[in-house]
Amino acid sequence: MALKYSISDKTLTVKRYHSGEKVTDLCAELNISKSTPYNGIKQYDITSTKTDGSPVTARTVYLLEKRIKNWNRSWKYGNAAAVRWIHRSTKS
Repeated sequence: MALKYSISDKTLTVKRYHSGEKVTDLCAELNISKSTPYNGIKQYDITSTKTDGSPVTARTVYLLEKRIKNWNRSWKYGNAAAVRWIHRSTKS
């Protein structure tokens, strides 16, 4: 059974990697595969900062895009249902 690492563990591993620790050393110490730190680096590496100084990661961007897509989908279908309801109610 695979172990689940928390987001804080992943970000800590990324910070340790950026501080100069080798991936092989991290993998040996944490008993994880080599791909795990690289996946964490890809997801939780800071890509930019907001104007208030808080970090923006690739994962943050992905989650925001997903939220926008869901909002657009619900808005689109929600309005279509409302239009159908209005159309039906005006026919009578």
